[in-house]
This record gives sequence, structure tokens and C-alpha cells, in this order.
Amino acid sequence: MKLMWLPILEAVMKYLESLPELSFYQVGPVGGAKSPTGTSGQAGAAGKSIIEVDWDSETDAEEKSTQVTNLSVYLNIKYKTDSTDIMVSYREMYRVQNAILAHLRVLQDYLLKNHRIAANIDGAGVAPFGSTVRPYLGNQMVLLFEWRKE
Repeated sequence: MKLMWLPILEAVMKYLESLPELSFYQVGPVGGAKSPTGTSGQAGAAGKSIIEVDWDSETDAEEKSTQVTNLSVYLNIKYKTDSTDIMVSYREMYRVQNAILAHLRVLQDYLLKNHRIAANIDGAGVAPFGSTVRPYLGNQMVLLFEWRKE
């Protein structure tokens, strides 16, 4: 038996960094994005927008002959804008969410080739952050990974 949450998390970060549509975003683990002053927080490097990656518990880690295992990965998308028009931010969040979902097959292929994980990946949902402070507006997107251990 082997846990897979870390390889999946690393693969998700690599996947996000590879998308040209997200080149304006700094990608890293929660708390890993650095401000220009070098402190951890909401400001990305050189004022970039950021995507922080986090995870929830990996289910069914016990040893069984065959089992379905799943993992939720959270993408905290924080868009930096000086616009006072909220629709500008909404359009950007919508664009980023759809760019992430449009290329999930690339992530599936990477996991299979590099980690021998044949996973189904679903966009399980998205919700706005209620406490994001300007100039950052954000949302949380959830990807659900499901695979069989044998």
C-alpha cells in the first residue's frame, strides 16, 4: 500500500504551471506564495495573482485487496485587480476555472505515465471566498480524484 496525496498534489501544481492560460498566476502550496517582501500571504511574487493548492484526507488508506480511493484537491484562486467593476473579476475567475477544467486529460495522462495512477478527475465544485481583501478577489475550486488500488 502507498499513499498518493503528495504525488497528486505535486502533479496538480506542475499541471497548473504548464497551462499558458495561467501564465499570469503564481502556483504553490497553501501559504507558499510569497509577496515581493518575501513574507507569506496573499500577494504573489511581483504582485502576481496566485493559485494555492491544498488537499483533504485521502480515503481508504488501509490495506485491502481492491479498493476505491479518493482525494479532494482545493485550488484557491486569488486574482489581483485594481478594477472596481466586480464583473471584471468574475470574468477572470470564470476564464481560469474553465481553463483548468478544459485540459484535465493532460493531468490524467501525467499521473498515469509518471505515477501509475489511473485516476478519474472531476470538477467537484467552485465557491467564492467571502473574506478576500482587495486588490485580491478569489474563489475555491475543488477537483476530486478517484482511483482503484489493487
